[in-house]
Amino acid sequence: MGMAAVILGWNPERWSWDGTYARAVSETHEVGRHLGRWPNDCTEVQPIGTEAWLFVQGGGPNQRGLIGHGVTVSKPFRAHSHTFDTGTGSYIQVEFDLLLPEGDQLRTAELAARVPAVEWESLNASVQRLPTGSEAEVRAAWTEHVIGDHDGDTLEPPPGTCPEDALTRVAVNRYERNADARRVALAHHGSRCAACGFDFEQTYGAPGSSCVHVHHTVPVSQLGRGYELDPTADLIPLCPNCHHMAHRRKPDAYTVAELRAMISAGGHLRGAIMSEEQMAAEAAAKTLLQN
Repeated sequence: MGMAAVILGWNPERWSWDGTYARAVSETHEVGRHLGRWPNDCTEVQPIGTEAWLFVQGGGPNQRGLIGHGVTVSKPFRAHSHTFDTGTGSYIQVEFDLLLPEGDQLRTAELAARVPAVEWESLNASVQRLPTGSEAEVRAAWTEHVIGDHDGDTLEPPPGTCPEDALTRVAVNRYERNADARRVALAHHGSRCAACGFDFEQTYGAPGSSCVHVHHTVPVSQLGRGYELDPTADLIPLCPNCHHMAHRRKPDAYTVAELRAMISAGGHLRGAIMSEEQMAAEAAAKTLLQN
């Protein structure tokens, strides 16, 4: 059984994220994360990795509702207060992985019908633990709310739709998440994985056409402040398996040449039987390695 999730209360009438909320929304869409400091008025210590749902408080039923999701990434710490109060206060760091634009929140009327154990109309704490057993109800309502707006360009489920302990997080840079750059790269390179040769569209037909990922070939350590992306030179298609494997090495991902060599050298265990698909993938990797 996972740890209890928490609700983070945000009242825009008292705090406007210093005018940065729209940028934070864009950052979670492009980069996949926004790190923020959050006031912690909860007497219970939340373990690092606690799932957190962002809830808009304030003036009325058309404003209140769930608008974001993330996880806690620090223990409580003391720091100078931001706009919530004066002096110093207790805070936690939260890594938000999805923030919806203002106005797109999951409203309290729907939440009250789906998750009756929570008094949505009276929530006013900055951090409040979800009642035991209500996490699944919140997740189901959130999933139905956000899944229709998900762009489908990645095989990763939208944040908040799966339990945190069922996921492995893979950090990718914002260039790999840029939809326009992705389209240019795939128009230039095609949709076949540059490492193993797997082609979703060839294998699954039209439903597989949007499933390939793109990978940034320049090591993150070499990306300077003034770096300008060239989608045709800097982005290449990788299947989700190869993309995950590339980012297993940090801070600099494995290169495509290294991935090809790994696939080619992997072969099969002596005495093991390989499927036709495995043999085809190995043959494709060897062919690509020679190019």
